[in-house]
Amino acid sequence: MEKRLLTIFTFLMLLATITRAQVTIHGIVVDEENEPMIGVSLSAKDTNAFFLDVPLSPKNRNNGTSITDIDGKFTIEVPQEGAKIWVNYPGYQPTTVQAKDGMVVNMKEEKKLKPRQERRSIQLTDDDRAAIKGINSLSLRLLATLGQHKSTIMSPLSIACLLSLTSNGASGKTQREICRLLKCTSEVANSLYHKLTPFLTDSRYGSRFNMANALFVNPAYPLKASFRQVAADDYSAFISQDMNVKTVNDWCARQTSGMIPSIIEQIPDEASLVALNTVFFESLWKKEFDEKETKEEPFSREDGTIRLMPVMHQKGIYSYGRGDNFSILTKDYKGEVNYKMTIFLPDEGCTLGQMLSQLTEEKWQEARRTIGSYRVDVKLPRFKTETELQLTPTMKQLGIQAAFLPAKADFRYLADNKSGLPIYISDMKQKAIIEVNEKGTRAAAATAEIVIVGYGRTHYEDRIFHAKRPFAYMIRETYTDTILFIGTYYGD
Repeated sequence: MEKRLLTIFTFLMLLATITRAQVTIHGIVVDEENEPMIGVSLSAKDTNAFFLDVPLSPKNRNNGTSITDIDGKFTIEVPQEGAKIWVNYPGYQPTTVQAKDGMVVNMKEEKKLKPRQERRSIQLTDDDRAAIKGINSLSLRLLATLGQHKSTIMSPLSIACLLSLTSNGASGKTQREICRLLKCTSEVANSLYHKLTPFLTDSRYGSRFNMANALFVNPAYPLKASFRQVAADDYSAFISQDMNVKTVNDWCARQTSGMIPSIIEQIPDEASLVALNTVFFESLWKKEFDEKETKEEPFSREDGTIRLMPVMHQKGIYSYGRGDNFSILTKDYKGEVNYKMTIFLPDEGCTLGQMLSQLTEEKWQEARRTIGSYRVDVKLPRFKTETELQLTPTMKQLGIQAAFLPAKADFRYLADNKSGLPIYISDMKQKAIIEVNEKGTRAAAATAEIVIVGYGRTHYEDRIFHAKRPFAYMIRETYTDTILFIGTYYGD
């Protein structure tokens, strides 16, 4: 009897330990100069410093792991008081600290390492540059098609990457149409993303960029070994046979730091694959706007109405240029990285739609040649835009037809298909979000495919750039000249 009571007591104690409520910890990570650090990874450990796989909570997606935001802040759930948190960042000494709400984690640089002053290099071939030009051309075509009359944000890079990955499973007309749109072969695209993704994500000292791919596979239709190899080697794809809505959406939420908590609502029973690409960008401005200078000012909307909104104001030296019917302004992000935002402001009397219809890759390159350094009076709205795009009709309009038609799609190299039924893309969509304020920019995009079976003068001239009417913008990496995000703002 005594032994039985002891067993029950031990069981109850164990159960209490297992079911103990998780503790939410808020904190900030700073460097030796007490400056906030962006993109620092944190992982929960138990009191014995073993890594923990903390169950995902529906209310908080930073369970067990977290990454610091633009202010160096983090939120992480640990299983109990006294748990440890492992903190890690490239070039700094990893540290394990005791979890405490409101904690400040001080990171120290590695003494054995000489701090890197420049980004890692990337060697681009002529084919690589042509492929990047294809991504940028697609960006402008998508903007002209989808950026009319309503504020829009999208990541053509995300779309292009996912299409490139998928093309490795295609053959014949299906593959040719995808490659024609992207202006490169599958082999060139594979080589490019193998180099481009780690280069773009090598962001430090003020910026954070992440791009990831995932394939969620129906076990009944296992991936072809050759396709799986390319996906893993060139696209670093996460591959899972747990193909359900929650798994897909949880992965998407983690990769976009919660900005896009879900990408799909349901997965058809006949789906053989859900392919997903996510892009996340967060950075401080090199020169932040002074919040005291932000005032409510009128913004002229396309329909003739006026809307009062918070408009940020700053005077300084900017890269400024002119196109046929628009002016362009480039604002730098902080750090050694080469990220910039370029804003396209139509001239008075020219609508944003008219400007977009004429903004080809060639017109953009012509305008770039006029860019110089000027003293500019800048006004820019503080804004947030969220977009959900159904891409299937647009892809068809841009020339990808066969991939979406059961009778014509040829994905023979994608999966083992013993059913004999056609494999085709039934749906392609993207969700994207951007927030622009006095401190900087935060943006994310997730693109999903459901595959069914069935860039000095000593004297600066003055210029005025007041974006108080509809405008377009892009976020790009200037060394490779890759457009990461592109969008429009109409004041809605």
